[in-house]
Formats: sequence, structure tokens, C-alpha cells
Amino acid sequence: MEAFWIWTKAKVNSIDMFSKPVSLTYQGREKFTTFLGGILSVLLTIGFVSYGMQLSIQMLTRSATSKAKNSIERDQILVSDYYNFSHEDLAFAVFIATDDSFVPFVDPSYFNVTVAQLSYSYDFKSGALNADLKEESMAICRENFPLLDHKLDDFRNFFSQISYCSTQTDFSFGGSVFFNTLKTVQIKVRRCVNETSVICKSKEEIEAKARDLTVTFIVSSKYFDFDDFETPIKRVVDDQFIFKMSSGLKKFSELYVKRSTVALSDSLLPLGEDKEDSFLTIDNYQKDQETRDMSDPIFIDLEIRQDLVVDSYERRVYSIPDFSENLENSLNFFQ
Repeated sequence: MEAFWIWTKAKVNSIDMFSKPVSLTYQGREKFTTFLGGILSVLLTIGFVSYGMQLSIQMLTRSATSKAKNSIERDQILVSDYYNFSHEDLAFAVFIATDDSFVPFVDPSYFNVTVAQLSYSYDFKSGALNADLKEESMAICRENFPLLDHKLDDFRNFFSQISYCSTQTDFSFGGSVFFNTLKTVQIKVRRCVNETSVICKSKEEIEAKARDLTVTFIVSSKYFDFDDFETPIKRVVDDQFIFKMSSGLKKFSELYVKRSTVALSDSLLPLGEDKEDSFLTIDNYQKDQETRDMSDPIFIDLEIRQDLVVDSYERRVYSIPDFSENLENSLNFFQ
């Protein structure tokens, strides 16, 4: 037993990281070691290995990923950029249904659904505010509205037959009425007029039907998922914008389209620049205002504007260079 203790003590002494060199030799060794120094060295080695394993797990599972979101609100007068979009970026649909049973109501002899690109410009010489309106009727959606999952063919076919969509994709938002041209998009649900090829119902019939209907404005936009490293920018369909139609009552609301930028550093061994992307979303909604005008043929007036707030997302994973730097700093601390 005594021999084993002497052997163990000698082995522990030999790994003493706190040993001091001697000029000659001490008991045949070039360093003066102690048993306590050896014990501390063993504990430090175990701790250092455990710390390295913990860092490795954080790196491989990406649990130490740095995530940040910043929002900046710009001055309306200084805004000069426009948000141009396609259906893949942003899409709108209008769904009209009865209040009690939520049965779809698609009858152009009662209501027309229109979409318009509205451009405002200010004439500094005359002081007049000029408006240019390019309007079209929205049609049954068919393939003009992207859903969350293209595998949902049954729902897509059903949805495309009961909702109104725009057939154009060249809309834009933004600008400033003082700096250049301010552009917005308007969507309206209005009383049928006989200027079209459809024979309209009487005003009284249309007003009576309006009291039984609800209009849902549906938006297909995108959002950012911090925890998804495969497809962080996802599509979402939002149907929370609901309006109750009323006879002789016009309801007006505003939606704000926000552009968000994304900077991603998702590689464990970063060799190039960060990946950058952007997307459009709607998360700012102004509650409806009501005006009573029996002569106004418009029941729902929804204006879509550029949001002055811009969000920026940044994600940086704990990478191999970070791992090496932390280990090096730990070693330097004990030296």
C-alpha cells in the first residue's frame, strides 16, 4: 500500500503545472514539483476539457447564436425609396361572406372590388396637390394568390373561387409628397354601377344585402424566424383584417407595409461575407374610421402605405474561429 502511495504521489507530482525550474537537479528531476500542485493541475485539466466540450456543444447545436433586431423610424419628408413587389413578396385578397354562416358571397351585380395605384405629387409653384389614379377591378383569384403550402391544392382551388385578387403585380409604395412622388395602393368594395357589362341590382337591394355581409382582407406576406437555419424567411397568411359592412356607412382603414433587412452569418467556418436578404411584411394596422354618406357608393376603403419603420435582423452563429479564440484566451489566463 505504501509503495502504491509513493508511486501515485510521484505521478501526480510529475504533472504539476506550477512546478519551478531549478538550476541543477532536485532528486534527479529538472523541476521542483509538489503533490498539491499536481492535484490542482489535474482539476484544471478536467475543467479545461469540460469547458472545451461545452463550447463544442454550443457550437454544434448553435445554442449560443447571437440574435438581434433593431427598428429605425424614418422621417416621412426624407423618404425617397419605393417598395416594388410581386405576388411572391406580397399578395392581397378580398373575401366577402355572410355574417351568420360565413358563406362566400361572390355576385358582381351587388358589389365591385377594385384596386388602384395612387400617386400624389406636390406642385411647388401652384401649391396644389396632384393625384394620379390607375384603377382596375379585382377578379376571382385563381392562381394569383400564393398560399403557405403549395401542397394544399384542395384549399387553393376552393379559395381561388371565392375571393378577389389583383391580376397586376407592378404596384409600389413609398416616396414623399414633398421630395418626389408619394405612392399608395387603395382597395375598395363599392356598390355595383351600371357602367360595367353587369346589370346591377337596385341601390335598395344592395344596401339591404350589405347589412348581412362581412369583408375580410387577406394578406400573404413574410416574416423572419430566428431559430430556422434552413428557411429563416417564411410566408404567412394573415386574415385578421375584418370589416362589418353597413348600409350607408363607409369604413376607412390603413395598412402599413414594412421592409425588413436580414444579415446572416450561419456558417461554422465563415469564409466569405454575411448573407443578406430582405422581405416585406404587414404588422401595423390602423383601426377603421367611419363616415356616413348615403350618396357614397364605397362601403370599404382600405389604403396600403409604406411603413416608416424599418426592421433589421442580425444572426451570427458561434463559429470555429470563436471557439478557437475562447480556448486561446482560457489558456493565456492560466499561463
